[in-house]
Amino acid sequence: MLVGISVDYYIRIERGDLAGVSDGVLDALVSVLRLSAEEQACLVAVARGDERGQ
Repeated sequence: MLVGISVDYYIRIERGDLAGVSDGVLDALVSVLRLSAEEQACLVAVARGDERGQ
């Protein structure tokens, strides 16, 4: 709810289906989950298909 997405969409993201997730959603997740800079970089890399993030 704090991110502004549906529970179903969040569950999809949590399960690793990050295809097509917008930068705005990623930024909101980073903020709400209080991710560190390193965690944020990893999340963005995984979301964009960069294997270095895994």
